[in-house]
Amino acid sequence: MVLRDLGQCCVAALTLDGPQHDELGNAVRLLQSAGADVQVVSAKGSAGGVPVARAEPDLYDAVLLPCAVTDLERWDAGADALAFVEHFLRSGKLVLGFAAAALDGAGTAVPLPN
Repeated sequence: MVLRDLGQCCVAALTLDGPQHDELGNAVRLLQSAGADVQVVSAKGSAGGVPVARAEPDLYDAVLLPCAVTDLERWDAGADALAFVEHFLRSGKLVLGFAAAALDGAGTAVPLPN
């Protein structure tokens, strides 16, 4: 599957460990190859990413999670991160969640909701 052109889309890649951690690596590369502007938002405030407490969800068209959306309750990201994701859910913006094992191969295509 080939991703559509995402040239006008800005995606917040929410991570627990900042941009050095590769939990989102393949998904981020896939979105970037489709033209999306992907910015790391750090749930734990790690150096290098925008701390989630300072990130403005209105600036993003979508959020990419390092877990399935249904796992949010078990995800130990903190109240600020959960509030950030809830903004996307309430506003009807795109929320992308995945299991990291599904993205093991470089070039693996991830279907995006219509």
